[in-house]
Amino acid sequence: MAAMKFLGSAAGVLLLLFASSCAISQSEYEANYASSRRALLEGKLKEAMSSFEAQGREAEKNAATSSSPQQYWRTATRAYSEASRVAGFSGQYQKAIAYGEKALEMAEKTKEPSQLVYAISMLIDAHRAVRNFDKASELIDKGLALVTEIPPNTDARSTWETTLYLRLGWDLSRR
Repeated sequence: MAAMKFLGSAAGVLLLLFASSCAISQSEYEANYASSRRALLEGKLKEAMSSFEAQGREAEKNAATSSSPQQYWRTATRAYSEASRVAGFSGQYQKAIAYGEKALEMAEKTKEPSQLVYAISMLIDAHRAVRNFDKASELIDKGLALVTEIPPNTDARSTWETTLYLRLGWDLSRR
């Protein structure tokens, strides 16, 4: 009888471990640059793009039913931005633009300059990839105007100023 209880307990533990490993594989892609690069290096861009898109949709759904949706809009912005990055990595530039526009739409709901600039940065890259330099230049200007709204002497401000001035430099060199 004790052996049966032990086998039942062991089977239960194994089932829990299996279920948790399945859950981990479903959300193995965190919406950030490192995760997108890992997907590129591992040749799993399609899986990452699907994961980011699903995370974005889920965050949108949660925002619609939440009394304080800000965190969900941020999550959606990050997820769609990374979906845009991964689409660009895989050469699916129209998808990169579509995800970038979706990220910008979510970022506008946050009304946070750093979220807006994050989404704009992805859109700049997507438009440059399809050689739509006028739109990329317009987005650079929009991003540089927004970055002044981020508090000075912060990591976010330094990061986004650097990123946008780098893209501005590329744009000027191209011209």
